[in-house]
Amino acid sequence: PLNVHLWLVLTEQRNAIVEGDSRLLELFPLAHSYPHYLGKLVSVEVTNNAQDYTSAGRTFLYQADITVDRISNSVGPSSGGTPILISGTGFVNTTLLSCRIGHHSIQATFLSRESVLCFSPPQLVVEASHGFLQHGMLRSYDFSHAARSLIRPIGAPPTVVFVEVSNNGIDFTNERHTFEYSLLALGGYYQPGVEIETFMECPRGSYCHGEGNKNFTLCPKGTYQPLKSQKQCVRCPVGYMCPEEGAPVPRLCPAGFVCDVTGTEHADQPCPSGHVCAAGTATTATTCGGDFFTGEISLTLSHAERTTTLRLGRAHRPEGHDLYFGGRFSACFDNSTDDFGLQASSVIGRVWSERHLLPLDGVTPIVPLRGRYCLDDACIKLEDASDFGVTDVSFDYASTGFALKRPLPCPAGTYCHPGTALNESTLDLFSTPQPCFEAGYCPEGSIKPSGTDHGCPVGFFCRVGKKQPCPVGTYCPFPNTFDPLPCEPGTFSFQLGQTKCSTCPVGYFCHKYGMVSPAVCPAGRVCSREGLKSPNLQCPAGFYCLNGTATSDPFRNDTTLRPYACKPGTYCISGTGYDDAKDGDFLFAQPCPAGFFCEAASISAKGSGPCPPGFVCPKGTSNPRPSPKGHFAQYFGTVEAAACLPGFYSPTIQSAQCYPCPPGTSCEVEGLVSASICPPGTYRSVHEDDGVPCVACPQGTWSKQWQCMLRALILGSVCVCMLKWLLLTCYFCLSSVVSPFAA
Repeated sequence: PLNVHLWLVLTEQRNAIVEGDSRLLELFPLAHSYPHYLGKLVSVEVTNNAQDYTSAGRTFLYQADITVDRISNSVGPSSGGTPILISGTGFVNTTLLSCRIGHHSIQATFLSRESVLCFSPPQLVVEASHGFLQHGMLRSYDFSHAARSLIRPIGAPPTVVFVEVSNNGIDFTNERHTFEYSLLALGGYYQPGVEIETFMECPRGSYCHGEGNKNFTLCPKGTYQPLKSQKQCVRCPVGYMCPEEGAPVPRLCPAGFVCDVTGTEHADQPCPSGHVCAAGTATTATTCGGDFFTGEISLTLSHAERTTTLRLGRAHRPEGHDLYFGGRFSACFDNSTDDFGLQASSVIGRVWSERHLLPLDGVTPIVPLRGRYCLDDACIKLEDASDFGVTDVSFDYASTGFALKRPLPCPAGTYCHPGTALNESTLDLFSTPQPCFEAGYCPEGSIKPSGTDHGCPVGFFCRVGKKQPCPVGTYCPFPNTFDPLPCEPGTFSFQLGQTKCSTCPVGYFCHKYGMVSPAVCPAGRVCSREGLKSPNLQCPAGFYCLNGTATSDPFRNDTTLRPYACKPGTYCISGTGYDDAKDGDFLFAQPCPAGFFCEAASISAKGSGPCPPGFVCPKGTSNPRPSPKGHFAQYFGTVEAAACLPGFYSPTIQSAQCYPCPPGTSCEVEGLVSASICPPGTYRSVHEDDGVPCVACPQGTWSKQWQCMLRALILGSVCVCMLKWLLLTCYFCLSSVVSPFAA
């Protein structure tokens, strides 16, 4: 200790000049010449033997002790910044002038030798975890270099601290003046100024963690805070992202991306390939399963978590892949048949053949019911595809009025790159589904333009990636077919999804390409083999063939689809189709010509032969008809019997000629079946002598008998009439008398 009583100028205080050493001459090179301070400069030398001292020229300045009489503003906020005016003596205007408030030393502002100004520092507190970074204790109340008794009065609360002053930053006063911090700003609040208890709510999008905050902190990226006065921020929920600092609300995950974990800063998880992600997609789990079109459930992997969305307690390792079940509606069933009846109806073809009909009439629309039918390989649909359920203790999804979504499979016929956002295709805009190759097959959820590795299956054709069953009348025998092939002549198909067409059955023919039903073999023709392009035979002569005839053998008894004999009275040339007789139309049976007779199965116009004598054969005769009584048919091929001429008669049928009237009778008209007896008084012998009618007895003869055959003989004066070869004597008889006494 040294009494100090000299007023000194700081700029004049320096070390002694030592020859050859000009270092550190001025003790206060930056000091001002005013004001003056009480002090005394002394030399400082060192010796080891108390006799021989060094001559370094170093000096030490004693200054008057500082005294602190009083302080103003002895109470201030815990956030610091309260101006404290300290009054006393011995203050020196140096850069080391400082105040110690509690355990914290701060630089003081020199005002005069009797006053300095200090600002209270923030009260140091324990700063805990921020929720997203954990770094432990930043500050502590106790420090090893300062005893607690030098910081605050014994027994005083931590808010009461000592205020001391030092000119050199080392030697502080010991006046024990105190300064009291007011209440700390609690968590969720901050105190921006120096006014006591001026607490402010932390705004939305920020947090105030711990106590004594002087300002709020913006929520970092990946978090948000929708409320005021909060101590921490909330991690961005699933289905949303928080790309900016200070977000009051999260943003909906944009289309084309997936926000499947909490704390997403930027949506950088692309939509899975083969899928479309609308805004708010919250998972990378898909439902299409593996690349197996079997209809069985299979496992698929979700996307791994990106490194940008690490979550607390994860040891800085991103979440890996998760397994999810998925599958496709991939099943086929085949009810194909070669029976043309069952292809278009519920009745077998034999029944239609026997009825000589077809199940298709060519007019009524009929939907094919048979073939090979396959499901469309669509992905499994979950009920929550458009309302994906997520729970979060800090976020009320129901309050948004917006439902989260799953990735939707890319539409059939298109494929989707990763990150596809829209469900409507725009060519060369790869954030939309793109059309597949022409002959490729792209079911739902395809990831490449060629579609599946299996390609378009047989029985189907594919255009711009869409699979369609080959329609009726066509077949698709090869994979990756672009256009179905029409059924060739000789085949037909009324079934879907066929790899080959059905062979035309017996009794039918298929004469053109693309037939959906066989054509019935026409009347007059025979279709006796399968696969015919046209009828192969004509109906044999003597028979007629209805439509659908399947054999040319009329004597087969195992089928009704055979030729039938033409009915009697007609004849059938080769190719006859009907047994109704239509003269001149040779598709129909022809009537047997006049003069001939035609028994069953006659093969020509001659039929069974010409009509024999004694018979007549008008047109259409099946059996010769005998000529009637009173008529005759003298020649072969007689069409109509002739009536017997006068002088002749025909007492029986089937007469080839008429008989002359016998003597004693007469046949005076045509067509007589019997002769008339000559009455008494007449006679008639033969046609050459007496003509047709009976002749009167000549004069001088008489006859009382019927059927007199010869004329009378005159014997002298006696008249005799021959009756039955007897002579009678006639006396004086006149002509036509019947008795000799008549005169």
